[in-house]
Amino acid sequence: MQRPSLVEDALAAFQSGEYTKALGLLASCHPCGARADVLLRIALRQRDYDRVWAAARELRDLAASADQRAIGEAQMFFADVARNRTTAAFPETIHAATAVGGAEVALVRAMVEWMRGSTNIRGLFPENPPQTLDQKVRRVALEAWCAASRGDLQRQAELLLNALTRACQGNLDIGGIMLLAHPLAVLLREIELGEIGSYAEDVLRKVPWGRISLQDRYYGERAFAWRRALDGEYIAALTHLDAAMASAPDDLCRGVSHIDAARIALASDAHLHAEAAVELAFTAFERFDWEHASHEEPLGLFGAMDVLSRDRERAERLFQRAQQVMPTTALGVAHGPRLQAYRAFAEAMIAQSSETALERSKEAYRLFRRCGYVFRAASTALRAFEACGDRKWLERVGVVTDRYPRSLFALAYRRYAELPPGLTERRLQVLRGVCAGKTSEQVATDLGLSESTVRKHIGDLHRILGVTRRAELVRRALELKLVA
Repeated sequence: MQRPSLVEDALAAFQSGEYTKALGLLASCHPCGARADVLLRIALRQRDYDRVWAAARELRDLAASADQRAIGEAQMFFADVARNRTTAAFPETIHAATAVGGAEVALVRAMVEWMRGSTNIRGLFPENPPQTLDQKVRRVALEAWCAASRGDLQRQAELLLNALTRACQGNLDIGGIMLLAHPLAVLLREIELGEIGSYAEDVLRKVPWGRISLQDRYYGERAFAWRRALDGEYIAALTHLDAAMASAPDDLCRGVSHIDAARIALASDAHLHAEAAVELAFTAFERFDWEHASHEEPLGLFGAMDVLSRDRERAERLFQRAQQVMPTTALGVAHGPRLQAYRAFAEAMIAQSSETALERSKEAYRLFRRCGYVFRAASTALRAFEACGDRKWLERVGVVTDRYPRSLFALAYRRYAELPPGLTERRLQVLRGVCAGKTSEQVATDLGLSESTVRKHIGDLHRILGVTRRAELVRRALELKLVA
């Protein structure tokens, strides 16, 4: 006969994020509604929709109350929508007996509506407002994701911060806290949060990163690394990146961390360190199992293309592999605008012609600005400047650098602003190769360009720097400190 407190012990383990322990305890329990309830909670936190459906069915079939039966039916339907197994409308026959049960069914229905493209779920709650802390937090979080679907990421960040603050103060289960902290950490890294940025960082530092999974800690450490890099604290940023690397759950996350390290090395003119970091990133990305990727992985790779494009041929192969990844329904809704922006960003970075690079840069810049990703927009504006030499793109970067004068993109902005007009990053790469004593053919091979393109760049460099011979070009580059 099972011990009466066994399910309660499993629930306590769930609250502290010890899912393996909780599942072990539940394995010793006889099937019942209380057991199914905890199984359902764990599956929802882990976003395993096959297990959500199985636990929800058990809850419905073994329900000890009308509420459990209604919640089980609602979650079965939700799991089917999440797995793309139904296009039917949410069943109107699902009714709970209490206010708590009614609010739970309303929340599940709202999740279904959001996954199907709705960006306004407030009308679903007048008769069934959230009752418990968990329900109140989930409603705010869902409104945050609706804001994301509208492309209002500033509002998403504000709502996630609101929900996370409530969750931490009210001792919500650790898994629920991490589901809020993870996306907020990503936004802290990607968008300008203004006055709430420091507060968001303070709240995130109180989160028990790594309590549920190393992946959670990875995203937290990367966000903190970015915040330190914004202030020019590169040693502190690298320390956080080391912690992110140690907790990276897979090769893709390791690759992205190497890219962050490469950016810092490039900004510091530590080119040997940068080359090593880029090679490690390529190795990790190429080793990653793209065939079975299904979530946010393309975003990470696309966002790394500004660095990976240093070896265009390898970068293009990776881009094509990532292009074949299809996001799940939920992530497709959540990341739709961002996915388009990152794809255009990647295409701009690996484009072989200046015309294509400028066209894709304009598209990525527009989408990033609409999303509120001002830092990515700044990087894209730099790419547009490289493509066309129009200094209006530098002016757009300058607006962001005023607030973060020691950031990586501020350093890049000043380097470009001080260069003779027309001296783009690609021409600088060619110039470095020439100054290293390489032939046009060797430079073309290193940069993944045709030899004729390299020769054209060298001719442009002669004109820009006012020289006529290669030896003069090298001497002039050294005088202007364009190369080490």
